[in-house]
Amino acid sequence: MTYNSFVTSRGFTGDPFAFTDSDREEKLADYFVPPPYFAGVIGTPNSPEPSIIFAPRGGGKSAQRRMVEEAGLDLEAPFLCINYSNFESMAGTTPPLADHLVQLSKLMTLALLAELDAEPDGIQYLDAHDKQVLKVSAQSFLSSLNVDEFQVAMGSVKTIGDKAGELWRKYGGIVAAVIDGAMQKLGLNSISLPADLVTQAGNRASSAQYFFSQLVQISGKLAWQSVYVVIDRVDETDATSRKPQAAFELIRGLVTNLATVEHPGVAFKFFLWDQLRPIAVEAGVRTDRITEFRLSWSVEELSQMLAARLAAYSDGRVQSFNDVLEENVDIDVHLLLAHLCYGSPRDMIRMAKQIISEATRKTSKIDSISENAVWRGIHEFAKTRTSELYARFESDLFKFSDVSFVTNKLSSDVFRISDNAMRQKLQQWTDVGAIRKMTEVADGKNRPKHVYTFTDLRVVLARTPLSDVQLVLDNYALRCATCYRFVIGSDAVLVCECNTRVPLAGAHSLLAEVTR
Repeated sequence: MTYNSFVTSRGFTGDPFAFTDSDREEKLADYFVPPPYFAGVIGTPNSPEPSIIFAPRGGGKSAQRRMVEEAGLDLEAPFLCINYSNFESMAGTTPPLADHLVQLSKLMTLALLAELDAEPDGIQYLDAHDKQVLKVSAQSFLSSLNVDEFQVAMGSVKTIGDKAGELWRKYGGIVAAVIDGAMQKLGLNSISLPADLVTQAGNRASSAQYFFSQLVQISGKLAWQSVYVVIDRVDETDATSRKPQAAFELIRGLVTNLATVEHPGVAFKFFLWDQLRPIAVEAGVRTDRITEFRLSWSVEELSQMLAARLAAYSDGRVQSFNDVLEENVDIDVHLLLAHLCYGSPRDMIRMAKQIISEATRKTSKIDSISENAVWRGIHEFAKTRTSELYARFESDLFKFSDVSFVTNKLSSDVFRISDNAMRQKLQQWTDVGAIRKMTEVADGKNRPKHVYTFTDLRVVLARTPLSDVQLVLDNYALRCATCYRFVIGSDAVLVCECNTRVPLAGAHSLLAEVTR
């Protein structure tokens, strides 16, 4: 039985778990679940404001960015949306503000030419100076692009539909021909240019702000109420993927310049990895002037998101992951996926896909997924995710089986190193988010012992034999009666991050939570 044949047999019109990158998901609008603050992110196009959205990887930043782009198509409040997410050529540097403004001016110039080429009557709304600026911008910013750069730019210009592609096809796919053809159609070729404007365009440092400002004004005379610049993927280059500081440096010159991010007629929307937040604060990013949002998902929202996704790919026939399970499975796997993804829609999708992959390893045809396949899939994904998140410390984390632990026991019984050396290890594990200090216990002689526990149940599952997965869910993940989070630990009494004591006796376990 193949994965694809199972998906088809269960009534799906496509694989609901094929992609975890929102830019590749064609049905995103059908199952997008907006966070409570999403209307604030979009704001009011006729009075645009800047904002920053911080979220963990896989938390849905790019999905939100895409839906902002979709919002620009609203005919009642249209805005020109520029996707500024291609940073590979700048990676490893701290580009000055002028470099960013030049890149944005390129994209706006292309958008304006494509719009005017498709709707040439719009040229009547531009005065003589506007036309001069547009001509100089096209010559200065676009003519130097090679074919690959031009095509990337076309893909970054949102809310103009296929107009950029049509512009490209119409003039034969040659950059110079595209520019010349568009300007000739619009009557810009015959316009004489003031010498000072041409000279200014040649001075990158002084011209960047001027042309950026002028192009924003021109866009406002056409079909758009404002320009939205969405910044994403700063941490997805070779030089920044593991270095939050390097990722922040890519946009430092832009995000710290209030005159630019608060420019009239422009809304800058920064979609950033949450690891950049402390760096941004330290660098002086003005979150009192740039509205800050932090993206997080509740279990209920994640469950809703998964249900909507399944329905979108099955024409409503599948409403829950439980619908593809064998009838005798008494686990609410749909809910369990929402709990075990730790706020990451991407991890939820990957885990669901892993379960189906495990179920379809058999050569014989199957109609539904067994409970055994569910546990295998969760166990395998737990091992994969642990390795991804904590590869540097994985071998150490697998040397002991305790879920809750103290320094001296690990130092003497497991690692056979000094307590100080063990504390250094524990601090490293804490710094990467693998563990947390849960409480302290007095030993009657020395200073209190620190009791640590894991922060992610998937790490515990990865270190556990497959046969004990349910035991872990039933004994080491207990619900806090105050904040309703599930607390991880193996002691008789656990301490939640909200400082509530959670006794094992009588506590509601995660297994009980998901047992139907």
